[in-house]
Amino acid sequence: MTKEKTSSNPETAIRVLKTGKCKSLSGKSELTYHIGYDENSDSLIMFRVSDNSGSGYFSNEWVSMERIDKGLAGSNEITSFMLHSIFNGKSFNNGGFLLAVLKQEGLV
Repeated sequence: MTKEKTSSNPETAIRVLKTGKCKSLSGKSELTYHIGYDENSDSLIMFRVSDNSGSGYFSNEWVSMERIDKGLAGSNEITSFMLHSIFNGKSFNNGGFLLAVLKQEGLV
């Protein structure tokens, strides 16, 4: 396990619990992702994409499970567009890449 400081808040330490790999939703690239928790927020579970083997841009910011739940709330159908708004970085790929990670982990 590693500890990392987030770029948006240097006082927040995220402990990486798992590093995984999965295919993007299109299957054109492989994503590397981290699952961690925020030691300063009652073990808040966090996700982030840390690498993409393809050329698609993305934000490597940490996103809490709480924000993911809010993004997915109120719909019978889950799409990557629902997750796009939960990121501070506005790369079009963020929602789709996160959805691929959640799918890999069996959460959707």
